[in-house]
Amino acid sequence: MSKNTLPAGKQEFFPPTPPEGSIGNLRKTNISALGIAFMLFCLVSAGAFGIEEIIPAAGPGLTLIILMVLPFIWARPISRLVAEANAILPREGGPAVIRDYGREDAAGPAGSEASQAMEVSMPMFLAGYKCQAVDEGEDALRQSIVGDLACDALFGDSSPLYIRLYEEGAVNSSLGGNFDMLPGAHYVYVGGDAKDPRRVFEEITRQARKLGEEGIGEDFYRQIRRAAYGGMLRSLNSFENIAVSLTEGYFHGYDPFRFPQVFDTITKDDIAAFLGENVTEERAVLSEIVPK
Repeated sequence: MSKNTLPAGKQEFFPPTPPEGSIGNLRKTNISALGIAFMLFCLVSAGAFGIEEIIPAAGPGLTLIILMVLPFIWARPISRLVAEANAILPREGGPAVIRDYGREDAAGPAGSEASQAMEVSMPMFLAGYKCQAVDEGEDALRQSIVGDLACDALFGDSSPLYIRLYEEGAVNSSLGGNFDMLPGAHYVYVGGDAKDPRRVFEEITRQARKLGEEGIGEDFYRQIRRAAYGGMLRSLNSFENIAVSLTEGYFHGYDPFRFPQVFDTITKDDIAAFLGENVTEERAVLSEIVPK
């Protein structure tokens, strides 16, 4: 299908055809002399792997001979291979592809219920609530924090609902959930083992409606707020968490290290409004596994 035969509104997903003999809209990759110097420094500053062990094992004289010979029997063939491969590949990358996630979904879920009998000792469930998606940028960061706080207030380990259901024996420590964001679709999910999954599901939905109407107690809000803020600070000690946060921020268009400033703009009314608008029966779906 050519570009001219595409329906209106879809032609922008196909970049214009560049003139013959030109590279047109191909992505260009440039690296400065400073960047090359930095990469070379990183490659040679720490030394090759095994240098510290080879000196006491083979002696300094033999170590120097090995280091002088090694570039010719190992590094030189590898560099020739890389140079040959680089000559085969094009100088520039391919055309920039615009992401297309398809048509926007409806406000509610595609279905409301799913059940399956399996060989399990105790019923299990997973409930989801399809939330209103927000724009990219700092609004996405704020929505992410609000969603996480709302989950803590609704069914977190210290929430009144979780404590009551646990004391009644309706759920165990497996109950948990979170707020997540995908392109064009945000959702709250919660699940675990439960004696009566439907009753737990209804209790969660009812508690969300109550918090949305009556609000969250000040003392409890301060408690979950301090816990959430402390958890975000502790995550800065983890290289993996930092990498994930930076990646999510890049794709959603925000700076994840601005979370302290965004945190200060969030109130308990924002949490109550989120629960009242998103964790509702109309936006809910229940999936359960029951024993055969």
